[in-house]
Amino acid sequence: LKVVKESSTLALGGAYILPKPKDNFTSLLDYIDLLASEAKLNYFIWSENWVDIGYPEDLLFALETLLRRKESVISDKAEISKDAIIGKGVIVEDNAIIEDYAIIKGPAYIGKNAYVGSFSLVRDYSSIEEGAKIGAYCEIAHSLIEPFAEVGSKSYLTYSIV
Repeated sequence: LKVVKESSTLALGGAYILPKPKDNFTSLLDYIDLLASEAKLNYFIWSENWVDIGYPEDLLFALETLLRRKESVISDKAEISKDAIIGKGVIVEDNAIIEDYAIIKGPAYIGKNAYVGSFSLVRDYSSIEEGAKIGAYCEIAHSLIEPFAEVGSKSYLTYSIV
C-alpha cells in the first residue's frame, strides 16, 4: 500500500492477521511494504457504497444506507401476532417475535430471535439486532439496538445506539 495521490478517494479497510516479519519495521506502511515485497499481500478494489465508521454515530448513517435499498422480507419462522402491523421495507428474521398491536414501520430490521413487545412502534431506519428485546409500549426511531440488548417497557429512543 502506498499513498499515490493526496486527497485520493481510495481507503484501506478490513481485518488483518499479520505474521511476524523477518525484519524490523517502524510503521504499518513499512510492514505492508515488507509483505508486498515477499508477495504475501492481496487486495481488491471495492466499488460499492462505503461508509466510514470512525465514530459510533456513523453506525446510524450506515444503517440508513443499508436499509434504504431493502425490500420487505418476512421469515416464515417468525412469530408475528395477527394484530401486529408490518409496513413496507421491513426485514423480519427467523424466530423473531412481534407481539399484539406492535407496529413495525419501515424501513426497519428485526433480527433473529429478537422480541418486540405489545403496542411498541419500531420505525424510520431502526435495527433490532439478534436476540434484542424491546419491551411493551416502546417507540424506537433511527436507532440501533445491538445484539442481546434490552430496552425496558415504555421507553422512547431516537438516534440512539444501545
